[in-house]
Amino acid sequence: MIKIIGFILFVIMVIHGGQCHDRVSLIHQLQPLVKVHLDSKKLAEDGDLTLTAQIKHGKQEEALALISQMTWLTRLFIANNGIDTLPDSFGDLTELTVLDVSQNNLTSLPDRLGDMTQLQELDVQKNQLTHLPDSINKLINLDSLDASSNRLSSLPEKMNSLVTLKTLNVASNTLSSLSESVRELGQLENLAIADNAFVSLPEWLGDLTQLEILNIRRNKLTMFPTIIFSLPRLDTLNAGENPLTEIPERLSELSHLQTLSFEKSPDLQMFPSSLANLTALQEINLKDCPKIPEKIKSDLKDLFGKKLILI
Repeated sequence: MIKIIGFILFVIMVIHGGQCHDRVSLIHQLQPLVKVHLDSKKLAEDGDLTLTAQIKHGKQEEALALISQMTWLTRLFIANNGIDTLPDSFGDLTELTVLDVSQNNLTSLPDRLGDMTQLQELDVQKNQLTHLPDSINKLINLDSLDASSNRLSSLPEKMNSLVTLKTLNVASNTLSSLSESVRELGQLENLAIADNAFVSLPEWLGDLTQLEILNIRRNKLTMFPTIIFSLPRLDTLNAGENPLTEIPERLSELSHLQTLSFEKSPDLQMFPSSLANLTALQEINLKDCPKIPEKIKSDLKDLFGKKLILI
């Protein structure tokens, strides 16, 4: 029995040693293609499975081909590298929990992105993406998706499998609607759709009962979306830079509201007296709202004091 156990341990050590050798070899091949020294001992032996790489100009394709073979990685940060495309072989990085490819030149993502089913955080902001792949619906462990500052005019029709998603940031795109499958994201806490082309919000938004933060700033909303009053946990609302003229008295129904902004709302004139009932409010921003009457501003100053931002 002792001999058998000893043999098994020997085999495990040989396999582990071989894996480390393969890892070191890949890291050494990658080293000339990146700007910062890579610690092969940490990456291959000490269990630090995070790779942050600044790739040398013109070496993107070669470097990405090597990185896609580093299938042991759990966190990968390759932001701001001038990357135009990700190879399909990136789908082999199935152990990744965090992937940051932000601030590149990507116009699309590989379909095999859906093979990265361990992903919890995906950051693709500040690229040139015109769409997200349908396979994104396979990322069943995703907690945070940041696709802001791209060229998205729509979201995938099926996102209903992203049941663990808590943060969805699609601000600064060209969206005028959300796919209805977003209503299935029952754990969503933070939704950012600022700087898009929304003229209204969907009635099913009220189904997102866990939502705490909503950013609808800089859209084309002329009427305050009353469906917001169906969000019982909402504590932060940014509705600034919309062509709103008045805010309904029902605003006081948002009893958990702590931060409220209508900054840079040039047409806003009427504000509800019921604000006095928002006892949890810690900040209200009405900076650059020139049409709000002085009397209302004065009353709000008396009510909120330093919590009120006017200038």
